[in-house]
Amino acid sequence: MIILKGNLPVKILVAPNSFKESLNSLEVARHIRIGLKKASKKFQITEVPLADGGTGTAYVVTKTLKGKFVKRKVTGPLNKEVSATYGIIPKQKIAIIELAEAAGLKLVPEKRKNPLSATTKGVGELILDAVNKGCKKIILGIGDSATIDCGVGAMSVLGVRFLNGIDNEIELNCRGLLELKKIDTSKIYKKLKNAKIIIASDVKNILTGKNQSRQNIHRTPCWF
Repeated sequence: MIILKGNLPVKILVAPNSFKESLNSLEVARHIRIGLKKASKKFQITEVPLADGGTGTAYVVTKTLKGKFVKRKVTGPLNKEVSATYGIIPKQKIAIIELAEAAGLKLVPEKRKNPLSATTKGVGELILDAVNKGCKKIILGIGDSATIDCGVGAMSVLGVRFLNGIDNEIELNCRGLLELKKIDTSKIYKKLKNAKIIIASDVKNILTGKNQSRQNIHRTPCWF
């Protein structure tokens, strides 16, 4: 509850994250501000929308840094074409890419959610597009993923080959990882060597062991 004292203005910081599968944090902040203004004209409101690496991260960061948006058709998590958007900050040559745009839960109908067969190929296609546009730094938000392919789909687009015991390429999803015996980076995309990729995530879960991410996920309700 906000208590007004006399005629003094009340300063309010509105710093929300997104409402999953509903509103991004910019929209949430705007609606909260509208509601507060209806309650009292004395409120001095500062909006600071937040992002955690999941849905809405690219939009919020790009808007905040006054960048531009790029829309592309890429391979979705179910290997069907989807429309994905990422941001570019031209002067700094930075790309803000969101895994959720190309391989996110929002792209998969409830009855078809199966992280074992979903792929991140579209994420690699966005990275490739950004590098070809001259970006030297890629900030990649990895939240709200529909896949657990460990990035093999994305890296395959960038020239990395994932091979089985007889040097055939594996299926580019989590199921294919069961056959993985060799990783060939000899033909990795040359421009990628001059780019720095920074992973943006709000959690730190290791892949294996007693504190592995799957073990932690089981402690809370989950869709798979």
